[in-house]
Amino acid sequence: MYPGFIATAKSEDVAPAGKSFRWAMDTEKKHQVMYQNALNAVNAKKADSLPKVFWVCPKCGNTYDVAKPEASCSFCSTKSDKYIKFGK
Repeated sequence: MYPGFIATAKSEDVAPAGKSFRWAMDTEKKHQVMYQNALNAVNAKKADSLPKVFWVCPKCGNTYDVAKPEASCSFCSTKSDKYIKFGK
């Protein structure tokens, strides 16, 4: 759905909407990898190996599944001290 949204935003010359849809699409691609990794770990009975902490950029939704994320968001450049932390 996002490619269509991006195309519409471009045709209507609404660059901020296009940027937001690109961020959402790229974040969903990362989520797909995380979900597949989780399914693989559960099926292999290795759920304990899954990340315990997730970080989410409040501006674009980019998600990190690492103990310590990079210094700034790779999508929108928001500093990591602004991220929302989930988990322990």
